Amino acid sequence: MNRKFGVISIVLTLGIFSTGCAKLSTPAEMIKPPKLAEEQIKDNSDLKAIARKFLPEGAKLLAPNEIVSKNSVYELDVDNDKEKEVVVFFKLQEKYEKGFFVLKNKNNQWTKIFEKKNEGNMISMIELINVHNSNEKSLIVGTLISGRAGSVYQVYTFKNGKVSELNLDMWNKFEILNTPDKNKEKGFVFGVGLKEASNIYGVNVIRFDGKDFYFDDESYPEYFKEAISYYKDLLKEENKVQLVWYYLIESQIKANLPQEALKSIEKVFEIKKSKEKLLEIENHRFYILKGEALNKLGRYKEAEKILSQISIHVSKLLDYEKRKALKNNIEKNNMNIMTLQKHLSDIYLQRGKALVGQNNKTKAKEDFDRALNILENLSKEGYFGQESNVNIIKSIIFNNVKSELNKIK
Repeated sequence: MNRKFGVISIVLTLGIFSTGCAKLSTPAEMIKPPKLAEEQIKDNSDLKAIARKFLPEGAKLLAPNEIVSKNSVYELDVDNDKEKEVVVFFKLQEKYEKGFFVLKNKNNQWTKIFEKKNEGNMISMIELINVHNSNEKSLIVGTLISGRAGSVYQVYTFKNGKVSELNLDMWNKFEILNTPDKNKEKGFVFGVGLKEASNIYGVNVIRFDGKDFYFDDESYPEYFKEAISYYKDLLKEENKVQLVWYYLIESQIKANLPQEALKSIEKVFEIKKSKEKLLEIENHRFYILKGEALNKLGRYKEAEKILSQISIHVSKLLDYEKRKALKNNIEKNNMNIMTLQKHLSDIYLQRGKALVGQNNKTKAKEDFDRALNILENLSKEGYFGQESNVNIIKSIIFNNVKSELNKIK
């Protein structure tokens, strides 16, 4: 479950930023009780007696402090047949595992139809909600690994005697913002937060349309306005932490406040003149944000000019890193090289948007193709790794570029 350096690099490159709370919650405070009906969380003594008969060897029902709702047995209609099943949460202490199984009453006899175990400290989320469509509910289970690592979130959909699993990955913060039964067009939308350093978190809004994942920042500007408040509070304590400034600016852009983002960028470059540099971020990454903010303001020619200049700068940095790697015989899977390539892809994506804004679709397509080609090569080189949360992130990155290409067809 340990996240590799490459994963953190990807997350920082993406700009997945701080928690959407005015005051940042601790991992324990982020755990919310499940939104289940009162009758589903009552004291089911008889059901517990039945559940114990089906426990795996060496397993025990979870204690109240090991599960978010303090109850280990639920009555839930997980397969949407209008008949409640029994969902039982248990632990295998020696193996550091938490899990659950589902019992179904068939002809007045209880039968175990599913069982799942994961490593973890406690069950941090239980939700029975619509995920894939507006007609069928699925079971979401979050398993807390640790306060630093966060929780793993899985979706279980029971249909026609089979169970499909959807991995929503590992996050320090997870908040459901929309479900298909509430707004079908938006689909299943959730806010996520990932701890980057000390009390600095990354947050974003992700949409699942039933098939794939996308960023959905524009639909939730208020979510990022709350993040802005948090970053500003952090900067009151120490205003030279460049990582916080970077996240603040990114959130200002996503909250549709590009003019404020430009002002913040100017402040950052003033701070960069000082000798004291805390959690420093490369200059070109702030210029990429500047290009994005200018695009939001419709100042496309300015954005194109800045992004073109930065593309030359990053290309030179990339050439230097390649020469250095060749000299030291560390070309393969060189994270410095791959990260710069990813930044170059980001530049081409934003410059492509600036060119679209100027109705130059031919050159825009060239830039989008360049961005996509870089991503495809990075994928082959293993930049995106095999860790869980970068699988969603990888999908989103590719979808962002492909959607821009589709718009100009």
